[in-house]
Amino acid sequence: MAIVSRDVFEGTGVIAELGTRLEMDRYTSTSKHLQPLAGGGRMFVVTVRPHEQLWLVAVLDNPQFDGIEWVAHAKSALPITDITRLRAKLVFKSGKGIAPGASLGQSLQTPRVLAAADVALLEAAITGAASPEPPELPDWEPRQAQGHRIELAKSTRSKCATCDGPIMKGQARVAELYKHGDIASPIYRYHHIECAIDACPLVVRTALATVIVADRIVDHDAIAARITARLERERAERRERYEATAAAARAAVAPPDERPDDVLASLFDQLAAAPDDAAVLGVLADELQARGDARGELIATQLALATAKSDALIRRRDELMTELAPKLEHGDRCLWTTGFVRRLELAGKTANKLDEMIGLWRHPSLRFLRELRITFFMPGDAATALPGLCGVLPQTLRRLELTSASDEMLAQLARALPAVEIVLPAAASAAPPTVHKDFARHTGKPEWGRGKIVRRFDGKLEIKFPKIGTKVFRADAPFLELCD
Repeated sequence: MAIVSRDVFEGTGVIAELGTRLEMDRYTSTSKHLQPLAGGGRMFVVTVRPHEQLWLVAVLDNPQFDGIEWVAHAKSALPITDITRLRAKLVFKSGKGIAPGASLGQSLQTPRVLAAADVALLEAAITGAASPEPPELPDWEPRQAQGHRIELAKSTRSKCATCDGPIMKGQARVAELYKHGDIASPIYRYHHIECAIDACPLVVRTALATVIVADRIVDHDAIAARITARLERERAERRERYEATAAAARAAVAPPDERPDDVLASLFDQLAAAPDDAAVLGVLADELQARGDARGELIATQLALATAKSDALIRRRDELMTELAPKLEHGDRCLWTTGFVRRLELAGKTANKLDEMIGLWRHPSLRFLRELRITFFMPGDAATALPGLCGVLPQTLRRLELTSASDEMLAQLARALPAVEIVLPAAASAAPPTVHKDFARHTGKPEWGRGKIVRRFDGKLEIKFPKIGTKVFRADAPFLELCD
């Protein structure tokens, strides 16, 4: 069982609720606790929602690890299912279940291996089969569930936690189970039903689903309809706030639109058509160095290395690349051509994260970007992020590699980016094999410098770095950049 954090779940671009199908086919994690799946198995992906609700969002059959994420052969067709009632029944292979009163997020932070009984419970929840329950109580006595519930007030001592008004004896109230201050075990606080619908609709919905005799106390259908309407308003408000925040972020990070002088503009236009033209690059190097731009020295250094190798030139090239490289996250990497980044690879990105990185596409080193590969955290991220990206990607882009995209999205991209080749994994796998090189850099640790590859074995590379000694990495690790 593996957990998806709230930030990632809510940042998928899909306004998900119970019954929504996210169609996940991958889970981004390098946790060693997932290694038992290498020999086959199923990954049950869950998320924790407000008020300690536990939702099952996907089941990935026989996922395979590609160095960054676990990818299943088919998308999960599972509708989001509330499995909160199974919390106390899950025991896991270790025999240690979820401690009473413990936070679900902390308890499931590390992937857990399920016991056979756990799998049976989850499969029953998926298919709608009822798990064993205690005998029914008499019609006149509501079942006191361990969780949010609707009940009749037993006295006049309780007050509404929302409006602070009294709750009369015999009046229907919402009992909310919550964690208060330093008290070790969760306790109950109470609300008028009308107050709770506005203040905490998800609590009321859980209470309606949990208390078996709720329809004998209140009008179940009417309350459920009002909760649905309230949640729809909340979703609309969230979407409006998100779009306003995203627009403000784009405006804040976008640099001013500065037009270079005529000489540089002419050189840039020529390089846009022929980015490897050594003659134009040589002139550009001179112009930039005359202006004190470090990129001019980088271009001159790379042109010199094309004719004669030198350790001093290689060290200086690496220093300049580190200085001029765009700021990337762990797992991302860029591959350089002369003076500029030729290929950019972004791994495990959500729609929200790509929106925050909107200023990246104006980075000077990406002026002549030719290839872009994006691995999305969840399928919904592609549908949310790609339409907005089409308007900001460099005009020189000629190849866009995606992990997944619907036919409709592919058609939309083809119209928006007519000069770009859109490549999905099947087509990308046909690319020619990478040529072996003798040196490598760790893009996340530029201070290590350039290391010499001393041995290749079992899909791994043994690399000797001048400053820290020998390290061993997977040959396909995304942070390794092979170089001359």
